[in-house]
Amino acid sequence: MLIYENPILEADYSDPDVIRVGEDFYMVSSSFNYVPSIPIMHSKDLVHWEIINYVSFSLMPSFKKVRSGEGVWAPSIRYHNGTFYVMAPFPDEGLYVSSSDDIYGKWSDFSLLLEGKGFEDPCPIWENGRTYVVFAFVKSRIGFNSKLGLIETDERLSKVISSEYKIIYDGTKDDPTIEGPKCYHHLGKTFILCPAGGVEHGYQVALRADSIFGPFERKVILSEGNNGINGPHQGALIDINDNDEYAFIHFRDQKELGRITYLENVVFEDNWPICGKDGKPQKDGLINLEECELNIDYSSSFSSLKLDKIFQTPALVDDKWLECSTSGLRMNCRVNSFNNLSLFPYVLAEKISGYKMQATLEVEPHLKENERVLFGIFGCDYIFIGYKMVNNELYYVTSLKPKDGIEEERIFKKVNYLEPLYVTYEYPDSCSIIIGPLVISSCLHKEHWTGLHIGITCFNNVQSDGYVVLKSLKVTYDK
Repeated sequence: MLIYENPILEADYSDPDVIRVGEDFYMVSSSFNYVPSIPIMHSKDLVHWEIINYVSFSLMPSFKKVRSGEGVWAPSIRYHNGTFYVMAPFPDEGLYVSSSDDIYGKWSDFSLLLEGKGFEDPCPIWENGRTYVVFAFVKSRIGFNSKLGLIETDERLSKVISSEYKIIYDGTKDDPTIEGPKCYHHLGKTFILCPAGGVEHGYQVALRADSIFGPFERKVILSEGNNGINGPHQGALIDINDNDEYAFIHFRDQKELGRITYLENVVFEDNWPICGKDGKPQKDGLINLEECELNIDYSSSFSSLKLDKIFQTPALVDDKWLECSTSGLRMNCRVNSFNNLSLFPYVLAEKISGYKMQATLEVEPHLKENERVLFGIFGCDYIFIGYKMVNNELYYVTSLKPKDGIEEERIFKKVNYLEPLYVTYEYPDSCSIIIGPLVISSCLHKEHWTGLHIGITCFNNVQSDGYVVLKSLKVTYDK
C-alpha cells in the first residue's frame, strides 16, 4: 500500500489520460503547439512518473510559426489487440490517430480520421465487435458545445464508416461545457466520464447506459469540496489491478503554474464510480500499489547524445539548430525578426515544475556581434537574462515584455567572468532574474491553455553565425 499526497505532479500535464497494461501505467497529455508533441509517461504506482517517449516529433508545416494554444488538444490513449492507439484532436484541422506496437518505439505519423474544425477530445471504444469514437465540440470553431458526438470507424481507427456523426448526449441544460469524454465498460454497462461546468470550477460527470448509443443515466461523481481544491477537471478512470479496484487521475487549474495532476481513490457504489473522498477531491490518499522510484528530472547536464525528454520547442524548428554531445549541448544562433520572444520558434523550453522553484543555467557563449543568449521564463509575456556581444565585448543583457506591452532590451555591465544565469518562480505569477546583487522581477501571464515555461534561446536580429554551449541546467524547489 502506498500513501500519497496531492498533487502528484506540479507541472502542466493538461488533460491527462491513463491506461494500465499489465503492471504498467501509461499517461498522455495535451501538448498544444509544442514539439515534440504528446508526451508519453510511465508509472508503476500512479504517483511517480517518468517521460519515456513522445507520440510525434513533428507537426504540420503550418506549425513552423508559433500558434499558441492551437495544435494537439486533449488526446486519449488505448491498448487494443496488442496495439497502442493515441487519438489527437487538432481543433482547426480534425481528429487524428497514431499507433504503435511498442510504446517506447516509433509511432506512426498522424493519420487524419475525421476532417473539420471544431472537433475535440476524441476517445475510442470497442463494443460488440464494432469500433466507435466519442468526441466533443469547440464552440469557437463550430458554433456550439456542451454535446457529445459519435462516429463508427473500422477496428484500427483508420477510416470512418458512419456517414455522419450522431449526437449521443446533449448537456446544454444539465452539464454546460461538457467535454473530454473517456469511455469504459464496467459490469455490463458502458460509461462515459466527462468534465463539465468549465475548467476553473467544474465537476466530473459519469454517463451510464447499456450501449454507447445511450440513452444515458447521469451522476456527478466528483466536485469541489470545502478544502480549497478547485475544479476537478478532465481525467481518466484507471483499473489499478485485476481485482476490480480503480483510481481516477485528473487535472486542477492552477493559473500561471498550469494544470497540475491529482490522484483520487474510487469506490463503486451501485455501479457508479464515486471519486475522491465522498465525491470530493483529496489532499492525500492510500492506493493498493507498491511504491516505485521513477521521477521526472527537470535538471539537465546536457551531456547526452539525445536531447533530454523534458525539453520542447513552441513550434517546428530545423534539425541543425541543436547539436548534442557529451561535452554540452550546442545551440546555434538563429535570426529573430519578431521583436517578441513569445513568437520566436527557436526557444528550448521546459515546463515550470513547482510552486516555488529556482533554475540556474551554466552556458559557454561563442557569440558574434549583436548576438545574445537569453535564459528566462515566458508565457504570453516574459523576463529573460543573458549575454550579448557588443563591439566585440560581452555584456549582460535583459529582455522584458509585459502583457500587451512592448519588448524592452537593456544592456548592463560588461562581463568580466562568466557567472551562472539565475531565474526564480513563485506561485502564481512572480518571476525574477538575477544579475549579481541586482534582482529584476515581473508578474507574468501564461500562454493560452498552457502554463509558464523556462526558456533558453540564442539569436540575432539579422544574420547569425555564432553559437553557445549549454553546460548544465539545475532546477531546485522550496516547499
